[in-house]
Amino acid sequence: MSKYFIYSDTPENGKYTEVSEEEFKSQVMNSDGRYYISFGDSVLECSKEEHISHAKNRNRHSYLNKTKKKIIVVSIEDIDPIYLSEDTIEEEIMEKAFLRMNLEKLRKALSLLSDYEQYLIQAYFFERMTQKKIGELLGKNQQTISNHINLCLAKLAELIDDM
Repeated sequence: MSKYFIYSDTPENGKYTEVSEEEFKSQVMNSDGRYYISFGDSVLECSKEEHISHAKNRNRHSYLNKTKKKIIVVSIEDIDPIYLSEDTIEEEIMEKAFLRMNLEKLRKALSLLSDYEQYLIQAYFFERMTQKKIGELLGKNQQTISNHINLCLAKLAELIDDM
């Protein structure tokens, strides 16, 4: 159920007053020059400047989400204190940024694999299960599991190259 708030000038009511949906609709229908912002299940009356600012921010976030570009933050704390020369710090920052970017690509590529493929990668590389053990759990022989893991790795490499 939505909540509606209208701006109130009277000190006894505070800055905003909650009103019913019917009251809100009648206020909106009978008013010119009033602006509203929707927040989840609430609607709030606001100034023209606040409305414009909100619309700009909403459009900015929408644009950033469409570009799907990730900003990678690397802090100076991530750098080992042993590396203090300017060239080395720059190289360290670039290396960490490269690793983070590739890690993000790997995560996304893993999410595009089937459940079976994800299970194979998880069991073999993260849980350190042997191919024989995975085969026993799935009712397949070790060579089949080996072939499937190799196919998964080739598929992952292709997915990452396409990103």
